[in-house]
Amino acid sequence: MRANGLSRANGCPFIYGIEAYNLNTRRCDERAAGGPRRRDSPDPLCYKDRLTGAPRAGVIPGPSMYVIDIHYTASLERIDDALERHRAYLQPQFDKGIFIAAGPKVPREGGVILAARIDRDALDAILETDPFVTEGLATYRVTEFRITRAASGFNVPALP
Repeated sequence: MRANGLSRANGCPFIYGIEAYNLNTRRCDERAAGGPRRRDSPDPLCYKDRLTGAPRAGVIPGPSMYVIDIHYTASLERIDDALERHRAYLQPQFDKGIFIAAGPKVPREGGVILAARIDRDALDAILETDPFVTEGLATYRVTEFRITRAASGFNVPALP
């Protein structure tokens, strides 16, 4: 713990309280291994203001994650007919660590997918191949957000 009550994560003071966060930047990795930080040129992707703990101006606060909101446009009967194909489509993305969680909404008007470790263009290309989309059964709304806080024990997915 630092004097201001914030803990370092993985040797990188940029995001506090999140294990495994380092944006795969070389300097963050070096610091995580105990290497020095150059004071004359702080890494803008891995630096917080010492006094306030706030990210430096112009700094990307954290890796992107996505909330994918699925809205069914077809009957549940048609959705159920395509459900196994949809699940088969999801599995490779879970295996790669791109999709983190997925499930139906309550009430069953659609679903939600949480994704990370991918840029937006690549995510859009993956979503276009979903059977729900190719068969015209659902529409997707993607919300991108930057992680700045997370619960203790939540490991922010590292970038590939």
